[in-house]
Amino acid sequence: KQASLNTIRHEDIPIFRALARTMANTMICGRVRSAKSTFMKTLITERDPHFVIACLEKHFELALKKHMPERLIFEFQVSEGDLHKAIPRLLRMEHDMLIVGECRSKEFEAAMMACERGERGFMTTYHLTDVNNIVPQIARHLLDEFPNRTPELEIERVAKNIDIIITMGT
Repeated sequence: KQASLNTIRHEDIPIFRALARTMANTMICGRVRSAKSTFMKTLITERDPHFVIACLEKHFELALKKHMPERLIFEFQVSEGDLHKAIPRLLRMEHDMLIVGECRSKEFEAAMMACERGERGFMTTYHLTDVNNIVPQIARHLLDEFPNRTPELEIERVAKNIDIIITMGT
């Protein structure tokens, strides 16, 4: 369907299927209205339908259960400052992948914890204009929340945790 909408090229379908199935920690980035969330849901549907999904959001914007009613999905809504505090509880639940709804700033600590302590296959979306600056930009979000941390270590942490960054254009 994404290829028929010209979101991706038909020739790229096997590449994106393979990427989705590798269970890499993935971010889908781009400007507002670049179909980031829609494409992330497409990648999720390409994964084994038996996989259990844990989804953590501030607002139920993804509506994964609505879009994938046949799958076992735990959806959690948490207030903005508490996303990273919910990760330990989610890790106790049986799941195969953890999705953090759109990361804006404070959500990145939850995202990093999901990558470090959760199962492979983490996914999120992020508003982005400069693709060449994404790792330091995410590290700055983390440092805004946790200013006592070392910038170099946060940059290394982000680079180590995120396997694939897919950028979307409008």
